[in-house]
This record gives sequence, C-alpha cells and structure tokens, in this order.
Amino acid sequence: MVKSFSGSNSISNAFHSSKLLINENLEEHREYREKLMMQAGTFSQSISQISTQRSIGISEDLLQTEHMTISDLMDCTSERSVALLAKVVEIDCESKWWYPSCSKCFKKVDCNGVQFYCEKCIDNVPSIPRYRIQVLVFDVTGSISLVMFDKVVTQIIGKKAADILGDLEKEDLTDAVPNEFDALIDKEFIFKVDIGAMNIFNNWSVYTVKTVSGDDELIQKFRAMHSIQPYSDEDDQSVGNDVQQQDDNLDV
Repeated sequence: MVKSFSGSNSISNAFHSSKLLINENLEEHREYREKLMMQAGTFSQSISQISTQRSIGISEDLLQTEHMTISDLMDCTSERSVALLAKVVEIDCESKWWYPSCSKCFKKVDCNGVQFYCEKCIDNVPSIPRYRIQVLVFDVTGSISLVMFDKVVTQIIGKKAADILGDLEKEDLTDAVPNEFDALIDKEFIFKVDIGAMNIFNNWSVYTVKTVSGDDELIQKFRAMHSIQPYSDEDDQSVGNDVQQQDDNLDV
C-alpha cells in the first residue's frame, strides 16, 4: 500500500500479507534485464522499444521496421535497426556456440579454478550456458555474417542451451555444433538487425540480430510488401560458390 503524508510517499504492509523484494535474483528479473541488454540505445529508448514490441507483437514489429537488402545494410552509415529477409547458408563451426554467463547479469564469466568470476558483479557467481552462434546469410544482393544470442536462438530452436549441452556432454561432444542447428540451414528468416557504431566506424562485419521469424505466412507478406522476388536456382548456386571460395581462402 502506498501512503502519502506531508508531501512524502511511503510503502506499507497494511494487512501483513505482502512481501517487498529488493534486488532478488528472480527469473522474472533476469528475463527483464536480458530484454534490456538486447535492446540498443539508451535506457529510455530500450523501455520504449520493449513496450512497443509487446504491444504490437514480433510479426507487426518486423513488418513495420525499415527494410534493407544486404547491400543496403553494408552501405548504411547511420545507426539503426532494419528488417532483412535472407537465407541461412552456413553456421560458423570455428566459433563456440555457447558461453558461460553470469546468472545475475548474463555477462560472460571466466572460470578461476572451480568458480566463475563476473567482472561486472565483482563476485564469484553461478554460471549458466547461453547461446551465441554466428551464421552466414545471403539474399540476391550479397552475403553477410550475423550473430544471434540466447533469446533469439532459443526462440528458433525451442530448447535452452543448458538442455542441449547436457545431451552433448553425455557423448563428450561439447564443442560440436548440435544437430538442432541443422534446422537453420537453407531456411529463410526475417531478421531484425542492429547496425551499430562498431559496424559503421570500425568496419565490424558481423551484425547482431535482435529478433527473428521464420513464419512462412509472414515471409510471404513481407515479400509482397517490399516486392522481393523468390530465390532462383542460380542464386543458390552463386552463393554456394561464394561460400566455397571463403572456405578455401581460410584453408590457405
């Protein structure tokens, strides 16, 4: 109950039936903090973006976001979020697909023997595995690398990283790319992508995904809105050659 006296507000427990929790490590709090971390810009902008996405839904958010092709995105010189329709052609197997994170703030933690230390929380903390996967995607204008973090990957895979990692550990395959990721290959998605300062000013070539949808009906609607033609066999062959060339260059 909120009371006001002499111009000051206070909280009281009038019926001895409620509990006020401060800085508790609750699942609801962790999810809320994660949503804030996934948003770009200032704190106030993050709150506004989260509220907007909740009210209009992911589908409407993607349809209302400015559309760009890969070529447009790579030429962009201002920070913004854009919607990109592209097909996943490869998962980066060189990068680890998960990382140990702080159970409080979700930042990556380092193991100092038998415990994990979080530099942000300045404390030893319990760790939880979280997704981080990098994929190569293409459209008719080019190809680009995108990175997807825990919230987005969980949305696509339908499993938490801890569950998949537990299954792989039984087979001693913790560094292998899980079979569940095969569902991404050769599939089209609408990605909501951040173009950040690192991409613009530091020529960072990997872009962060904020939201994603692989819904066929939504993709068709998105295509119609932006007059995007379906991929042809020639497009698939062309990107296949590009991917092979990139792999060959890495092997040299």
